[in-house]
Parts: sequence; C-alpha cells; structure tokens
Amino acid sequence: MDNELDASKLIEIMSKEIPIDFKPEYHDGVVHHINNAAKMAKILQNAPLSSNDIDLAPVFNSGNTNG
Repeated sequence: MDNELDASKLIEIMSKEIPIDFKPEYHDGVVHHINNAAKMAKILQNAPLSSNDIDLAPVFNSGNTNG
C-alpha cells in the first residue's frame, strides 16, 4: 500500500508538538519542501541495495573519555 504524505496535516500535528513560530505565509513553502523531502526519501527507499554492498562507517572517537 503506497500512502501519500499529507504535508499540511504533518505541519498541523507537528506545530502542536514543537513550539516554533510558524507564520501562515510560510505554509506553502514548507509544504513544498516537505513534499520534496518525501520524494527524495521514496527514491532512496526504492533503490536496490544488497546486504553485501553495505559498508559500515568507522565510529568517530574524539578522544574524550569523560562522557
């Protein structure tokens, strides 16, 4: 089942959870960027990748052992 993202509904829900000054005149631009991000995510999710092609990156250690 392929569900389309409802960016306006996402904004409505998230604006209740994240205290951010979201001006109404920004709404269309934010919807546009969320939809673009969803398209990019779909491309990545659908890209073929075999388990043999995955190389894990080494873990960065800053040398700080206090924390």
